[in-house]
Amino acid sequence: CPIPRDAISEYSEHPSELRNLGNVLDALATLDDPNVSYREHAQVCKDARIKPIIRPYWADLPFVNIYQSIVPDLLHQLYQGVIKHLLGWLRKAFGSDEIDACCRRIPPNHNIRLFLKGITKLQWAIFVDLGIRLHFKLPKLHSLEHYILSILLFGTTNNYDTQYTERLHIDFAKDTYRASNHKDELPQMMTWLERREKILRHEIFIQWRLAQQDSCDESDTESTQQAYRPDARRQQVALPPILQKGLQLPLTRIKITCHPSVKALTFERAVHTYGAGQLHDALTRFIVQYNDPRLAPAEVCHRAALVYMRFRSFPAFHRLKFILEDAQALGVMEDTHDTAHARPQRTDLWGRLVPGHFDTVLVNEHGTAGRLG
Repeated sequence: CPIPRDAISEYSEHPSELRNLGNVLDALATLDDPNVSYREHAQVCKDARIKPIIRPYWADLPFVNIYQSIVPDLLHQLYQGVIKHLLGWLRKAFGSDEIDACCRRIPPNHNIRLFLKGITKLQWAIFVDLGIRLHFKLPKLHSLEHYILSILLFGTTNNYDTQYTERLHIDFAKDTYRASNHKDELPQMMTWLERREKILRHEIFIQWRLAQQDSCDESDTESTQQAYRPDARRQQVALPPILQKGLQLPLTRIKITCHPSVKALTFERAVHTYGAGQLHDALTRFIVQYNDPRLAPAEVCHRAALVYMRFRSFPAFHRLKFILEDAQALGVMEDTHDTAHARPQRTDLWGRLVPGHFDTVLVNEHGTAGRLG
C-alpha cells in the first residue's frame, strides 16, 4: 500500500488503493535499458516507492498481481497485532475488573455480539488523553482497511488464514518438547514424532483391514441368505442415502447426560417455552419414515396425520455434545468437539433472570450434503 506513513492512522470510508502493478513493472524494467544507468534505475524505483530489486520472480508470471496476493493474516495481523494490544490499552484505561465484568455480561451464544449503534463513536483520542498511546500510526491497524478487497476477491478469511498451519506448532513443537527430558531435546523430539506417525499409520491400516473384514462377512451372510431365500433381493428395503453412505462418511457421536434436564416435558410446554411449534408434526413424520423408508414425502405427510401419540410428555435434554471423528478423513486429524444448547429462559438461585440459549444445528437429513456438509 503506497499510503504515506503520516496518514496511516487516518480512517477513510474508501480504503486506499494498492500499488499500481504497471508502474512498478515499468520501473523495474529500466534495469534492462542500456540507456539507463543503475543510479538512474535506483532513482526511478525510489520514485515508484519500491526497492531496486533485480528481476523479481513474479514479474513474468501471467495473471498475477503480487500485491493482491498478500492476503490478510488474522492470527498475526488482527488477533496478535491489533486485538491483543487493544485489550491491553483497555485494561490500562478501565481496569481489568471492568473489562472482565463486561465480558461476563455477554450472553452465551455461538454468534458474534452485534454493536447495533456502530463503533464509529469509539475514538482513539481517549487513549492519547490518558497517555496510553502517543499515536496510532500502526501498519497492522491500517491493513484492516484492505480486508474488504481480499474478501471480495478470495472469499472469507478462513480460506487463506495461517491459523491452521500454526496449529501444527502444538503437535510438532510444544507436545514433542514436553515429551523430552529438556536436554538435547532435538533428537528426542524427532524420534517422538517419527514414532507417533508410525503409530498413526498402523492404526489406519488396522481400521482399513477391519472394514474389509466386515464387508467380507456381510457379503458372505448375504450370499447365504439369498441361497436359501430366492426372493430375498425383492424383499430388501431401500435404505436412505445417509445409511447407504454410512461407511464412507466420518463418524459423528452424540453424548448426553444420564439424566434428562426435564423429566416430563409436555408438547404444550415445548411450544410455549422452547418455541418448538413443529415438534409434534416432525415426530410423527419421523415415526412413519422409520417404519417404512420407501414412502414418498406426500405419503409420509398423509400417514403422519393419522399417527396417534400414546404419551403426553417426554424427557428433554438441554445440551448435546457432538464428537466428529477425523473430519477430513485423513487419518491424522484429532476429534472435533462441539456442543449444542437448547435451554429456555429461567431464573437462578438468587432470582436473577438468565436469558435463553438456543443454538442452530444443521442436520444432514437426506444424506446429500457430502463429506464436508
